[in-house]
Amino acid sequence: NTEMMKAVNDPTQLKAEVATAEGTGSQTAAAEEDSDNDDDTMALVAEAEAKTPMDPFKMIQWYYASTKTKTTEGPATLDDLRDLWDAGDIAEETLMWQAAFSEWVQLKMCGELLSRLKEEAPVHMIMPDDEELKEARAKKNDKKKKAKKKKVQEGPKEWFELKKNTSVYVQNLPLDVNVNQLMGVFKKAGIIKIDPISKQPKVKIYSDAAGNPKGDALVTYLKCESVDLAVKLLDETAFRDGDAEIIRVQPAKFQQKGDTYVPKDTTAIRQAARKAARLQDGLFSWHEVGDENPRVVILQHMFHPDDFAEEVNLKQELKEDMFEELGKLGTVEKVRIYDRHPEGVIWVQFADSLVASKCIEKMRGRW
Repeated sequence: NTEMMKAVNDPTQLKAEVATAEGTGSQTAAAEEDSDNDDDTMALVAEAEAKTPMDPFKMIQWYYASTKTKTTEGPATLDDLRDLWDAGDIAEETLMWQAAFSEWVQLKMCGELLSRLKEEAPVHMIMPDDEELKEARAKKNDKKKKAKKKKVQEGPKEWFELKKNTSVYVQNLPLDVNVNQLMGVFKKAGIIKIDPISKQPKVKIYSDAAGNPKGDALVTYLKCESVDLAVKLLDETAFRDGDAEIIRVQPAKFQQKGDTYVPKDTTAIRQAARKAARLQDGLFSWHEVGDENPRVVILQHMFHPDDFAEEVNLKQELKEDMFEELGKLGTVEKVRIYDRHPEGVIWVQFADSLVASKCIEKMRGRW
């Protein structure tokens, strides 16, 4: 560890070693060139290489501080570093050095190097001819038709549970309950899913033939983990303070309608769901994104979705207010208003992590 830190803290020592190695290499190369002057093959190769344009960045010799061997390693070319990156042996926090640097810096500060390491390697594919493609597609279509026919014939059981259930069934609710009240209680267990067609929260209050509420409902979450949490938190509790009756909350089960199972044509639903997936998946993964990008701050409870129905220009005004107010702390790069999200979410990206930290200190717990 001591030797490694000496090398890391003294880049001039490493510069001297590199200069010595380059000098020795130059002398050896010169001797070999003198001895092979009459070799026609080597001359042709040299001529071809001279005509080939070289990428100057690939010629840089890099050194890095290895966390495995606890020493400085190198020299390494761009290709070498890409192999180390793919293997997980170097990361954005790894200390790097090259001859143009006056000190060791983290890899994430080397913008050009980092972008090149993140580039995907080109994939060379051998494409089959047209006949092979037609045959493969025909086999694939036959399998799909057989699987679909088998599914229609067999169908599910009368009662069945989904492999990935994200819904809870609620009973003993007050007969005057509405969707907003249900959301206010059940959002304690997680984010409630947005229907991709109606753009409304997936909360269904069941009614009888006359249209009167029956006292039960279905609440669908974005993630299945929220189902267990809702049961633990809300089952056998009073829906409102002072209610004599307690509600029952359990994972939802679904019943087949009719004697024959007929699958729905879900093409339109799937298309709409794909559009909504980017938003909803992004909502759930904010904390993960924040860990990787400390310049991003998520502000919640900044508004209510109904506010935008009353004021047409509210979204643009709110965005401008965010740029103006948070701009007092530092440079604001982007602001996104999730106007349909029930948690009143605003996504803000700053120019650097220090400004983001100031924003968190200022806005946390603010009314």
